[in-house]
Amino acid sequence: MGFAERLPKALQRRLSRREAVLQLGLRNLYIVPSSFGGLWLLGGGVLYLVGINGRSNGPVLLSLLMLALLLLNLFLTHLNLQGLELRALQGHTSCADEPAAVPLLLISSSHRAGLKLRWLTPHGSLQQQLLLHLPPGHTPISVAWQPSQRGRQRPGRLLIHSTAPMGLFRCWGYWEPPIDLTIAPARTPGPVQELRRAEHTQAGAVLSGGAGSDHFDELRPLRPEEGLQRVAWKTVARGQGWYGKRFEAEQAAGLWLSPASHVEPELAYEHLCRRLWSGLTAGESLGLLLPDGTAIAPGSGPKHLERCLQALATLPR
Repeated sequence: MGFAERLPKALQRRLSRREAVLQLGLRNLYIVPSSFGGLWLLGGGVLYLVGINGRSNGPVLLSLLMLALLLLNLFLTHLNLQGLELRALQGHTSCADEPAAVPLLLISSSHRAGLKLRWLTPHGSLQQQLLLHLPPGHTPISVAWQPSQRGRQRPGRLLIHSTAPMGLFRCWGYWEPPIDLTIAPARTPGPVQELRRAEHTQAGAVLSGGAGSDHFDELRPLRPEEGLQRVAWKTVARGQGWYGKRFEAEQAAGLWLSPASHVEPELAYEHLCRRLWSGLTAGESLGLLLPDGTAIAPGSGPKHLERCLQALATLPR
């Protein structure tokens, strides 16, 4: 293997630090002059030449002072990151239509100003960059990361950099934390299959839309994904708006939700994710029946929502 082939692999190994805990130091930090630092050095050189040619001590002393400040900032900017410890924490399930909050723990023995963190991904942007003024001690943070699709994913490489205190140098380091994030489908409005009960056979979960109770318990604003059979037509005829019926059976045992059969699977999962999210955050009791045989009994609350979203995220494609 030639040098041209070994060099990219060596750089990849050096930049891809996949430790659960990373401490920034001399072996994993890089520093170069910033554009402002280059102009500063150029200005000092011009002043020095002007002082030498004009035989004037003032410009020479000013140029030497500028050089001293440049060298001092070289160490101060590096020390702003050196010794900082980063630890990976366990993340929560999120959806593919919003940035995921990746939790990290920063441990510092001193104040650190102007720290910037962002993920180096094709979908990342400077708008998702996090700016920190870090106090001493343990500081939990969340860095936004935009997933590309549902499933179990890793956010990739994190860039942490700083130009403090004067912006003359840019110091940075890379980290690839071993964090597995569960990403549920995007939340897209659309039709879902709502069932009164579920009958299980040896072949798996077979969906059956039982009749339930014919008496509705209350009216609620009609959702776009609900069918026409739920519309309270008498209310519509009176000109009081579009409302859907909520039956007594739903109040007692909750609803079972399943992907709509006439919709493409990935899009049907997005519709189902939207219905679950809106219903469970509103306090409804909802269950889940999936094509791979997964059956989650109706329930409510944040833990139940987390379990349902994880089931949707890990469905085979």
